[in-house]
Amino acid sequence: ASDVLLFENRLEFYEKKSAKHSDYAVQKYMYSFYAARMRLKMGGKDNVEKALLLFKKAKSYPPQPYDYDIALWYILDIEKNRSFNVFLEELCSSAPSWKNTSVYEELAAHACMKLVLLQDWKGLEKLQKAVQKTNLFTAQARLAYVLARSNSLPEERSKKLYIEAYEKDHNSFYYRTMAAYQLGVPIALSACKQNYKRKSSAEFSDEDSIKILEGFVKYKLYSHLYQKITVLYPQISAKEAAFFSQVLSENGYYADSMKIISFAVNSAGSQFNEDHLKLMYPRPWPESVKRYAAEYNLPEYLLYALLRSESYFKPEVVSHAGAIGLAQLMKPTAADIARRLKLESYDLNNPDTNIRFGAFYLSDMIRRNSGKIMHAVFSYNAGPNAVKRWVRQGGGLPMDLFLESLAYAETRGYGRNILTSALIYGCLYYGKDYSEIIKELFPDIK
Repeated sequence: ASDVLLFENRLEFYEKKSAKHSDYAVQKYMYSFYAARMRLKMGGKDNVEKALLLFKKAKSYPPQPYDYDIALWYILDIEKNRSFNVFLEELCSSAPSWKNTSVYEELAAHACMKLVLLQDWKGLEKLQKAVQKTNLFTAQARLAYVLARSNSLPEERSKKLYIEAYEKDHNSFYYRTMAAYQLGVPIALSACKQNYKRKSSAEFSDEDSIKILEGFVKYKLYSHLYQKITVLYPQISAKEAAFFSQVLSENGYYADSMKIISFAVNSAGSQFNEDHLKLMYPRPWPESVKRYAAEYNLPEYLLYALLRSESYFKPEVVSHAGAIGLAQLMKPTAADIARRLKLESYDLNNPDTNIRFGAFYLSDMIRRNSGKIMHAVFSYNAGPNAVKRWVRQGGGLPMDLFLESLAYAETRGYGRNILTSALIYGCLYYGKDYSEIIKELFPDIK
């Protein structure tokens, strides 16, 4: 408490100085900003109110554009937890003044989630128009698609929004695909690429860089390849990267194999084909996946999508929460699965066992969710109890809008990732049209 009073006194001292004296901007910003942070940490309604006023002062004294954004972010975050209507109003009205728009990405996503849950389509339209004034391109695609799906607009206006989500430059293959489905147009799998401009290494020529990388292959230093490519030869072509990616895949380094080819095809001007895409979406442990997908009545492409999304095909990975292996199973969940399968001993680090347990658990989630695959996917990520709660709150929404209403940003992203991966696997390897997979995962979509 004494520290915050000291900061506030110092702020008052500098505020009494000439308002035109730019030399004091840093001091006024720092004292107001950190006094506000201290007030927030102290907690309580009065401290939150004082923190809000202090952040507003900080916002008016930004030494750098980023300082403005951080102060505004705190203002919006406080309002988000106090009054959603005030938060939405301030988010939309402040959009033209944003400096670094990425700071506001999560706040815009939260607003979209809440508006879909409330089925407040007027509010969503207001948010969509505000975000149009920024360069949050993925958020623009999301809001265009969701607003069109709300059925709250004239048909012609909805069609324009679908076209926007389908054609505009953004990095979401999910919204591009969902918009294509609504428009009834084909989708190119190459549309999932992003474009990043990267400079070649100043230390080595492209030819020398390739020779160095080939040396790592020769001496089987596979675990170093991805890192060396990003440093030595970041502008590597998809054709060149495919060689290293294939070597790693053949030697069981699936995650690094996928990272190398993804890194290459996401470079500006990159040209890639179906073979490159197959390296990005490989099918390791095919015997186990085929066996357990059949045994537990799952589409193979769905099981591959789950394993890729959960672990990036790293059998030894352990999450910060303690989830283990390819299908990222928690120990209590695995113990229950083993009991139901009548197994006295098992090893979650064994790929075959982990795939079997993951397939069993996903199948069980589908059964417990009355055959609804996406509800099962959400349960796999967030737990059955969270999904039951979400169904009570927004279960009347169509499945794709229900996804947008989920309280956890991680689960919303997970659902989109599963759909996208399943679609690519289904089209690449199983002769499926993308619309078939969308209908399978979102059966109530029109």
